[in-house]
Amino acid sequence: MEKEQLKTILEAVLMAASSPLNVDGLLNIFVEDQRPERDELKAALEEMIDECDARSYELKKVSSGYRFQVKRDFTD
Repeated sequence: MEKEQLKTILEAVLMAASSPLNVDGLLNIFVEDQRPERDELKAALEEMIDECDARSYELKKVSSGYRFQVKRDFTD
């Protein structure tokens, strides 16, 4: 799977999730023969974190996993 396609899928899943998702939870959304490697998924998440720098929201790693949230500058 191409990296951009993986990031698009991860973005959609995280946006739709009602709670943070950890790496195992994210890996489990893929059928076995299309599942990315753990390191590939983590690298995609790190790129997504960096890509949010110029946006009003961020991909945040919290103790229970990853979630999208509005940046603090826009919550007051």
